[in-house]
Amino acid sequence: MGPFSTNREKGFTLLEVVFAASILAFGIMGYTGLKISNRYSTVFAKNISQSIQIAGAELEGLLMKGFDNSLMAGDSAGITHVSTAPLVIGDFEIKTGDATWIVRDKCPSELTKLVKYTTTWNNKNVELTQVQVRP
Repeated sequence: MGPFSTNREKGFTLLEVVFAASILAFGIMGYTGLKISNRYSTVFAKNISQSIQIAGAELEGLLMKGFDNSLMAGDSAGITHVSTAPLVIGDFEIKTGDATWIVRDKCPSELTKLVKYTTTWNNKNVELTQVQVRP
């Protein structure tokens, strides 16, 4: 052994262990944060998708009532209709929040009506617009 040699045992120092553990902890926290964010995004997307599907079904049920039905009455400025009753489509009754639809006659052309349908479902406001053509 020379004058500059030290007697070191092989292994890790406490500082190296603490440093490695802190890097591992930050990695685990980041991964957990991503998983929570991913879960929230998945639930949010599912709720929005269901909201749009239900609103689409409600709008289709409204349009199936016919071009000249009183629920489809409108004028060139647009008449606003409000309903708190559930909409019945075939054998299904859809319970939603307040539903509002605005009907504008002769928009965008002479034999059409523009229907803007707004409803609340699952605490989300959904607005759909469709043009109905005179049969």
